[in-house]
Amino acid sequence: PLHDPRGSYAAARLADGRVLFVGGYNDGRALASAELFDPAASTFTPTGSMLTARLKFTAAPLRDGSVIVLGGAGDIEGRSAFATTEIYSPLTGRFRDGPGMNEPRYKLEGSTVVLRDGAVFVAGGAARPEILSSAADAFTSIPGSLGGTRLFLAAAATGDSSVLITAGYDNQIVPTPQAWIYRPSP
Repeated sequence: PLHDPRGSYAAARLADGRVLFVGGYNDGRALASAELFDPAASTFTPTGSMLTARLKFTAAPLRDGSVIVLGGAGDIEGRSAFATTEIYSPLTGRFRDGPGMNEPRYKLEGSTVVLRDGAVFVAGGAARPEILSSAADAFTSIPGSLGGTRLFLAAAATGDSSVLITAGYDNQIVPTPQAWIYRPSP
């Protein structure tokens, strides 16, 4: 079992095969704690805690072997959505501040895609997706709009380096059947 019971957390596979489980909530409070799962030993081991307790966020592996944690909120209702990110280093077992996103984002599960070139594409939690290129340390907003804030949408890479973004719901919890495609410029 995990060391901390948690819901609305994030997980990301590390380059060495271990899996980082981080944040979430328990007993109505956001967690900053993190654990590593070792599939060879079938064990969880606590590792460094995030700088900020967060839930309903996402995490993605980076090309250098670290993991970026994106957005989320400090409370279950999302009254304090974050534009902040943190980066976990498997070498040190610690988190550090990462580049800030352009907009606070919440309810991000399933809405982040790592592209072939290592860029991190974040679709959910706001009206416009944004991207962290593998060569820059800053997020860039994508032109266009999803027609309003989209929460709990799904994003998936396609075979041609595009991203398919589907459904989700708005701030009034009205779902949409809409789909969008992001195509990177050549």
